[in-house]
Amino acid sequence: MYLAGSTTTLHIVVVLFFMMALYPEVAQRAQAEIDSVVGRGRLPDFTDRESLPYVEALLQELMRMSPPTPLGFPHTVTEDIEFRGYRIPKGASINPNIWMILHDPKHYSSPHTFTPDRYLKPVPDPDPRKYNFGFGRRVCPGLHVANDTAWIMCVGVLTLFDIRAGEELNQRVREIGGRESPRLFELCEGFGAGLPLSFEYKITVRDQAAVELLESGA
Repeated sequence: MYLAGSTTTLHIVVVLFFMMALYPEVAQRAQAEIDSVVGRGRLPDFTDRESLPYVEALLQELMRMSPPTPLGFPHTVTEDIEFRGYRIPKGASINPNIWMILHDPKHYSSPHTFTPDRYLKPVPDPDPRKYNFGFGRRVCPGLHVANDTAWIMCVGVLTLFDIRAGEELNQRVREIGGRESPRLFELCEGFGAGLPLSFEYKITVRDQAAVELLESGA
């Protein structure tokens, strides 16, 4: 369970660096929320989570844009069934296409745009975490570990660091037509929702308060 949770967390943190490099205004808004709620004298902890709705929405959007398991986990049908007019025979393997679910424009407007605000509307878009960890009795048992660990790592990174894209990433994004292009995940390994390829980022400590937090081991 902990191994599965740590793998998901690694995926989300890598995607965080990629997306914040492409969407610095999103990072700045999240940082402003953290600063106003937590201040600059400590790192956020789980008691702050409910008071950081934009950070929560940012995490949701990371999980939507690049789900850690884009095709879920295969399940085997144990008996012949019919579902919405489809006959599914016993022994068939079922793979949920989570990436397509989370990029369906019927449920997510402008699905190729990184938009945390979609979860802060009066009628929010569906929470992608409903799909990221599987379904039914075989849902991932590490989902709470993964969700909590991803949140604490992402909020810590945003508190301490500014992230900017290096020139190679900027050039590649221009070549595919911009950061909102459906071709964005050509910059990722494997199927559309794989980990971003290795790029150079410009990562700087935000300010002297962040330096002091790092030096204190906070």
